[in-house]
Amino acid sequence: MPPAGAAEERLGKHCPELLREEDVTEIKAPDVYAWAITAWAALEFQAPYDEIYSKIQIVIGVTTKNLRPTCSKDWPQPLAKLMAAA
Repeated sequence: MPPAGAAEERLGKHCPELLREEDVTEIKAPDVYAWAITAWAALEFQAPYDEIYSKIQIVIGVTTKNLRPTCSKDWPQPLAKLMAAA
């Protein structure tokens, strides 16, 4: 059994299509989104969406408002654009 809080930790890594429970067997969106979120967390040294306290706020933001973690201004512009497009 996963530890308490594991669902919340994984929530930010799920692509919008999975959160909306869409069929993703034919698309690459989950892989691209997961890569971008993982890369962001590794480069920023923090978990995505730390400033958001509610799982439902994350789900609504990611699925309907294109919520994505913000890249710091130190990031090279091409990398920040790549992350924003993911």
